[in-house]
Amino acid sequence: MKTFVITSSSNENDFLRAKCLGIDAYLLKDAFIDDIVYGLKVVERGGKFYSADLIENVGNVSEEEKKIDMLTRREIEVITLLRKGYSNAKIGEVLYVSEGTVKKHLSNIFGKLDLYNRAEAMLFAERNSEKLQLTLKAV
Repeated sequence: MKTFVITSSSNENDFLRAKCLGIDAYLLKDAFIDDIVYGLKVVERGGKFYSADLIENVGNVSEEEKKIDMLTRREIEVITLLRKGYSNAKIGEVLYVSEGTVKKHLSNIFGKLDLYNRAEAMLFAERNSEKLQLTLKAV
């Protein structure tokens, strides 16, 4: 059986996940009809076909996205709650840890992301909210 995906997601993680699952073709829904027809022919002959736009952008990860990969699952949970404006006490309550543990996680986050305070961490989390959520789901 052949798997041909036409999607609106140009997210690199979605593409790589689909590729790992062995899909035969991955095209963006705004692809030209000629590309879709050509992709069908390639797959029919036993080949793989991926949108050129996706292939060009694989591996083009921003410095901030690379830094996110250094965070532990718990640190991602903490910075995600921080983004929502939660206090250290509220973060601790939600994650069932002490306020001191939250402070330690924040200190680790600041060091790993080269940030100096909560405001910078909140801005970082806002800019990278999609990547943080995807990373949480993947871990």
